[in-house]
Amino acid sequence: MLATVIGIVVALSLVAALAFRMCADTELRQEVRSAWTVDATAGFCIVVMLGFLAIRSMGFGVDTAAYAGHFAGHCRGSLAQGLDASYVTAIFLIDLGMLGACKVSLLPAAWAGLVVGITLLAFAPLRMRFRFAALLLLSMVGIELTTNALRQGLSVALFVVAVSYWPRYWIVSVFASLLAAVLHTSSLLVMLAFGLAWLGWPGFLLGSILMGVLVILGLMGSAMVSIAAPLIFEISKYIAHENDEIYARILVAGCLLALLASPWLACRTRADRKSLYSRREMGVALRLSCTAIPFMFLPYFGYRYVYGIWPLVLWLTVRAFDGAGESPVRHFLWTAVLNLALLLVWGVGSSYMRQVPFMSW
Repeated sequence: MLATVIGIVVALSLVAALAFRMCADTELRQEVRSAWTVDATAGFCIVVMLGFLAIRSMGFGVDTAAYAGHFAGHCRGSLAQGLDASYVTAIFLIDLGMLGACKVSLLPAAWAGLVVGITLLAFAPLRMRFRFAALLLLSMVGIELTTNALRQGLSVALFVVAVSYWPRYWIVSVFASLLAAVLHTSSLLVMLAFGLAWLGWPGFLLGSILMGVLVILGLMGSAMVSIAAPLIFEISKYIAHENDEIYARILVAGCLLALLASPWLACRTRADRKSLYSRREMGVALRLSCTAIPFMFLPYFGYRYVYGIWPLVLWLTVRAFDGAGESPVRHFLWTAVLNLALLLVWGVGSSYMRQVPFMSW
């Protein structure tokens, strides 16, 4: 079961953290010991999780079999006709990720490795990238993006990179955003939401109201709202699915709330919280999270939308804490604890998780 694997990863990480701390106590200055221990443990978590994901069962993940079939066709030189550019691009990247080996058995490893590897290309100190990648893998959303939603996983990873370079290196940001959009059209919605969140509260509220009106008119069949056509298409596509479990939306909403709660819990004083929430990254994270509220009432579409914005909110909150003394350590620990709790609830409570083995043996 997934819950068993997560339990093993947590146990191994705690042992590793203890060893890293003992090493830090003898080799490093006191003021950097905690941060170094967390960074080293984050790196250890990434390696261990990628190891488990590399040997996971091909039966785990609803969409894995479909992607495996397309990839097998690609390796035989007979890729199915009619596949859109997103599938073709994803399959090309997977083949590139396994250095042209083109073996279906390597699909899980290349998949998870690419999602994490792309995020490690983000523009930030290595410690921050390690913490982000570890927190992503130890979450419900991260497991879904590395085992089920291939195109969206690669797309979201690229958009995290795009956000990290914006606006300082906007050319890199635009290129990564365009590639993310090619891989998954839902990234267009995420880009729109991020753009609104970047404007500040007045622009965000005005833009959200305008988009809400356009979507309502579009769903009513108005021909005057072509600007909202991509959003309307995505909503219509996802709500066509009938097999939606309400608990999935509740858990994903919990994952998003956990990202917003952990910064507050990580700050020890009111002054620390005031300083944190005055940073632009936290404001963008809060506004971006607010865009999920209306979508969470929609079956299936709601939690798939959160899959797109959750890694961005995580990135923004991690970046907001970077360089803030001991606060990043507390933020990492609170975020890890809250999301691990939700991940274990998902692993134990989901009928699918109980029935389908995570490991291939």
